[in-house]
Amino acid sequence: TFSSRFGQPPRYERGDATAATTFVMVPQRGPPSSPPPPSLPDSSGFEGARGPAIKGPSDNTRAGRAAVGSQQSGEAADDFQWPLRPIANCTATGTWEFIVETVGLKKAISIMSRSPGVLKAPESCSRASFEFLERLVGSESAKDMVVKRPGVLATPISTLTGAWHVIKSLVGEGEALKLVARTSVVLTSPESTMKKSFDALREYIGREKAISLVRKSPSLLKVAEPTIRGAWEKLETLVGKDDAIELCERCPNVLSAPGPTMTGALEALDELFGSDMAITLVMKNPAVLKAPKETVQSAWMVLEEVLGPADALGAVQNNPDLLRAPGYTVRGAWTNLVEMLGEGSSIELVRQSPGVLNSPKDTMLGSWKVLSNLFGEKKAIELVRKNPTVLKAPSKTAMDTYHALEDALGSEVNALALIERSPGMLRVSSDRVIHVRRALENRVGADRAVSILNASPSAFKLASDTLDGWIDRVSGDIESAERVLKKRAEEAAAAKAAHTDEKEIFADMQTSSEEEDDDVAIKE
Repeated sequence: TFSSRFGQPPRYERGDATAATTFVMVPQRGPPSSPPPPSLPDSSGFEGARGPAIKGPSDNTRAGRAAVGSQQSGEAADDFQWPLRPIANCTATGTWEFIVETVGLKKAISIMSRSPGVLKAPESCSRASFEFLERLVGSESAKDMVVKRPGVLATPISTLTGAWHVIKSLVGEGEALKLVARTSVVLTSPESTMKKSFDALREYIGREKAISLVRKSPSLLKVAEPTIRGAWEKLETLVGKDDAIELCERCPNVLSAPGPTMTGALEALDELFGSDMAITLVMKNPAVLKAPKETVQSAWMVLEEVLGPADALGAVQNNPDLLRAPGYTVRGAWTNLVEMLGEGSSIELVRQSPGVLNSPKDTMLGSWKVLSNLFGEKKAIELVRKNPTVLKAPSKTAMDTYHALEDALGSEVNALALIERSPGMLRVSSDRVIHVRRALENRVGADRAVSILNASPSAFKLASDTLDGWIDRVSGDIESAERVLKKRAEEAAAAKAAHTDEKEIFADMQTSSEEEDDDVAIKE
């Protein structure tokens, strides 16, 4: 039995509940006493499972070899998650093995836990999709894209190709490559959908502004044409064409809100604050129209309860996005703040930064724990007061970013100093930090990259298009400085050489004069 081999019973996690049902078996802590069995008990014993017995990975795959090698060497199974092969007659077996070979076992398990449906794609589809991404952006970037958006592996090559041609025709190949690297999910949209969506945008706001919206929010090309048209008509009716264009430029994704949702949000805002205030809130943050009516009502009810009518209204006017958070989220965030800071300080904090109440309770607790571990509880309170939005960073994101900053800035001391100056840095993704460091290092070298980023850490928050320009300027300044220093060095060397020549000439003249004196003396 499993217990006799590993000491504790296994934990099973359901994957895709279809005929191709997939399970992941995660061994508990403790070293195995012998290699795992070649097969596990029949899957019919698990609720909802179908099909024949589930077997472990083949020893001929990378995953199988890694697992068996680890067990035979007696290593602990703390960091190992045993992946079960999909059921014997399922085409997902080949897809799973391809993903493991491409991104490694740990990332493959992460992909399967987040997007089990990707295993339903044939191996040939996944392989062709990955090869297409490789040709576009290179192997490493393609792997990053797959880990972030696994669904691209289950997208037919014809869809990827069609989507790529549409994007390239709109913004040009260079810009399209950056856009796809940033938002690979846009490649999963059918070509016909993208063309119809763009045609609708062009009809309402013109081609140039439509292209600008696509650059800001590529996912607009995935929104169905009727949704875009319905959202635009609501906006135009509410605020007029010119203001509607302005709202879309500030918040392109408002056009992805279904018509009934926008109608419900407007009704709730009108009932709670009156029509004039409703329009003011929409103009300040159009995204509030994406919140269902019930969410807006519950958020306001809790805000009014915990802050009082005056402070609640001030918070909403300052940040209308608060009305997009469900009431239970607002209440949980408020409870956490009171426990950390006390009620009086919490009210002051919300007045300063109302958006902190959008944070889920578990997220706030996780980020608070990270800050306390890094700086101690007293300093953590100071950092929260300095920038309350740091509590919106999930604990894993915060720790990954901290470690990435350590590498990017050259030391733990530099990373902690930066976070202390700017706590909001913990909300920047670690992938972004790594990307900025690599991009700068490729231009100016590792040592100079560390020095520049320590002097200008705001570079980690730059948008992709702005970052390229910043790196060009920085590297140009360095090259210019090097040219100036080189010229000065050459001038100094030339001056030194000239001075040396003068000394030699003077020495020759002096020697010649002495020789003449000697001749005179001899004659005398």
